[in-house]
Amino acid sequence: MEKIFTVQFLGNPVYEYLIAVAIVIAGLIILSVGKRWVAKKLRLVGEKTGRPIFSYMSSILGKTIFPVFYYLIFIIAIIPIDMPQSWRDIVNAIGSILVTVAVIRFFTETIAFAVDNYNRKHSENAAQIQGLKSLSAIAKIVIWVLGIVGVMKSLGYDINGIITGLGITGIAVALAAQKILGDLFSYFSILLDKPFEPDDFIVFGEYSGTIEKIGLRTTRLRSLTGEQLVISNSLLTESSIRNYKRMVERRVSFQLGVTFDTTTEKLKDIPMILKTIIEKNPNLRFSRAHFSSIGAYSLNFDIVYWVDKSDYMVYMDAQQEINLAVMEVFRQKGIEFAFPTQTLLTQSLAVNKD
Repeated sequence: MEKIFTVQFLGNPVYEYLIAVAIVIAGLIILSVGKRWVAKKLRLVGEKTGRPIFSYMSSILGKTIFPVFYYLIFIIAIIPIDMPQSWRDIVNAIGSILVTVAVIRFFTETIAFAVDNYNRKHSENAAQIQGLKSLSAIAKIVIWVLGIVGVMKSLGYDINGIITGLGITGIAVALAAQKILGDLFSYFSILLDKPFEPDDFIVFGEYSGTIEKIGLRTTRLRSLTGEQLVISNSLLTESSIRNYKRMVERRVSFQLGVTFDTTTEKLKDIPMILKTIIEKNPNLRFSRAHFSSIGAYSLNFDIVYWVDKSDYMVYMDAQQEINLAVMEVFRQKGIEFAFPTQTLLTQSLAVNKD
């Protein structure tokens, strides 16, 4: 029996290999039991508190920490074993790759958890959630690229050429796709700054419509006449936008004119008549009514009131009620609306026959 343990294999006694195997088996058993215990505890705490952070912690431990522990057990097991330097280099390379992957997965899982957590708390912000998912996908790609470059650097590869190539390629792509990248950055600017969101009614330049979808390159609006408008994101971020959905209340100003033969007493009564009509509507707040100017063919009044709702239909219904009421009251009081007229004065020339 002693001869078996003293037998040399690849320059090491057989018993050292047996010890290494025993360490690996014992370590795997301990880690497996510990992993299950920790996962169970975190799951129970998560169910009890209702916080998803504990599920995230369990996932992180299983995907990043414990794989590194498995590698550490293997390293501890082979320490006493004498092996060629090339073999140890391979083991070290595997360790570098494993640690790098663990770090990358830690960051990617953290980003995914943050996006999912935001989605749970703000499920109504569909456009912003979509943007965060797109941004997280780009971030994950960048993290993986940086991780791969870092591993290659640690393994002794010359990455200067790779970095130079990536830089030149990036510049070429940026120049070729300048417009696309501009729209893409504008997309993220819209999502972060939120000048508008889906279902908002906006007006910019000669265009107006309700936001239907905010895409990576374009935003789609439905105009009042029914057609769909497809506008580049960069054009939207460069324009001054009027967002009517976020209007808390609407200020309305309108004018009316009466004829020149309207008496002074009636002119004094008109502001109070308009105030009484406007205040009858509970959705309106009277601001002012003034005899503002004497026009070419009318005596003009300027009226201002506020609608406490942003809905355009509420405003139009209110204005219609005001117009009908003004027509009725003016007819009852004998006040006439002015319309464009001209008075032509003629002088007769009498012919003297004497």
